[in-house]
Amino acid sequence: MVIAEGLLLVFALRRILLLVGAWLPPKPPDPPSSWPSLAVLIPARNEESILPQVLDALSHLDYPVQRISIILVSDGSSDRTPELFALWAQGRANVKVLILEGVGKSVALATALSEAPPSDIVVTFDADTWPRPDSLRRLVGSFNDPRVAAAGGLCLPSNPRESIVSRYSALEYWVHHFVNLSGKERWRLGPVPSANIAAYRRDALIQVGGFLPGVADDVSTTLRILAAGYKSRYIVDAVAETPVVTTLRQLSAQRRRWSANLHHAAPSARGIETMIVAAGYLDRVVFALCILLAIGGAIPLFVVVVYSGVLLASVITAVGRAGYAMRIPEFLAVAALMAPVELWLSLPVLGRRRVSTWSPPGRSPSQPQ
Repeated sequence: MVIAEGLLLVFALRRILLLVGAWLPPKPPDPPSSWPSLAVLIPARNEESILPQVLDALSHLDYPVQRISIILVSDGSSDRTPELFALWAQGRANVKVLILEGVGKSVALATALSEAPPSDIVVTFDADTWPRPDSLRRLVGSFNDPRVAAAGGLCLPSNPRESIVSRYSALEYWVHHFVNLSGKERWRLGPVPSANIAAYRRDALIQVGGFLPGVADDVSTTLRILAAGYKSRYIVDAVAETPVVTTLRQLSAQRRRWSANLHHAAPSARGIETMIVAAGYLDRVVFALCILLAIGGAIPLFVVVVYSGVLLASVITAVGRAGYAMRIPEFLAVAALMAPVELWLSLPVLGRRRVSTWSPPGRSPSQPQ
């Protein structure tokens, strides 16, 4: 009982710290001092429905074309993904298409990295994510500091009100980006980029082993980079958009992937903050346990009240910054409705199952934390 109460207080203090950091005026992003060369890696499996939008976005990137190489990887696709990649690559000397036979996302990324020409920075986009034109320009300024080896941008849900589940998933993304990552960036606490839009200093990425086989894991990659003594950044103005899950089945499969990835990343954690990241959804389970203990009179009720208040403030902040301030009651109701589902999905045992490293077509595998 004392352990559960203590853990919840730690989680509450962390959330307060991140929330205060998110409320403070952000430090201005660094403008690029030069145009570093980029290798943009985009692995895909069966994404034909969304690829036209993604490829169109790549066509409009506001970055010197001679400084970008793009590696498109179709891994075990059974639809028109390879054909769409090949058609788009025609006439573009800086684009290369790789066709793999179902090796998994992490191996697809590692293969793309090995096939990419020399570059200063490696950028990954998920194949269901379309970056805004200025996203790369805003990301690369982070690497003016030689100590920075990883940087991520804001991933916005493109379909937040498609269903109850999409509302809840969007809420997770908004809290993750507008509160957690923004707070970490303000306090320089090593924000972990989401794979939707992430950039790595190539030398540092290779130094820590690159993209390791077994999981498609942005968390493990960044934690290894941080453990090697480098720093990471979060640039809220570097924006990409992605569809979020819309059904309970998709949400459950997604959460199992996320939990497995976080479990895999745990050995790379160094320090309290990265250990909390690797702990995944433990805070949800501890919160539910403390509610039961408080109802039974085993711990003071104020512990649960404090944590609930911080969660409420985080949700209100995130929904407001996402541009849905007038719909805050709607998203609060969805959060309450989904609370039992969230608890079930957060049970640690789910993260230990073997799961695919690929997400369903059009659904991002990156994990909020």
